[in-house]
Amino acid sequence: MHWSPTQECHMPGSALVLRLRKPTMYDADILLAWRNDPEVIRWSRIQARQDDREGHLNWLSKRLDDKPTEIFRMIETTDCVPTGLVWMSRDSDDAVPEVHYRVDPAWRRRYIASRAVPDFVRDFIRPIRNGSFKCPIFRGNVPSERIAEKLGLHAGPAYRMSDTDTRVLVEWVQ
Repeated sequence: MHWSPTQECHMPGSALVLRLRKPTMYDADILLAWRNDPEVIRWSRIQARQDDREGHLNWLSKRLDDKPTEIFRMIETTDCVPTGLVWMSRDSDDAVPEVHYRVDPAWRRRYIASRAVPDFVRDFIRPIRNGSFKCPIFRGNVPSERIAEKLGLHAGPAYRMSDTDTRVLVEWVQ
């Protein structure tokens, strides 16, 4: 499969055009800000934890190159303004990939993820594992649930992360 460094994401009827590109170390500060955003922490599996810069730089440096188990792409405008991040992760080459994303707080409610995530799935997920994937989403995260529905997924198994966590994580599957 051929992939250009910047793949454009179009939405009919919208003037905003987005691109997907590989992250670089220059993205470290904005990615850390997004990771530590209170809404991201609220809907994250690793709740109530903020990452520090040193740990984040170490984490990011290990994820700049695509691997069979991880692919990360920045979402940006054609003016190179970062608007979010979409990624795939899985435990092993044989595992079903999980799709995740994050959107900059200033760009939320602008359909950034609903434009970029389907293109990411088409170009990176569909070619592997017969295109099967899942999206773990906490119950009540309505924007993410809508994107999962748009991707053709349905709510599957649900569970709590721990005995003390009141949130319910739902595996959206095909």
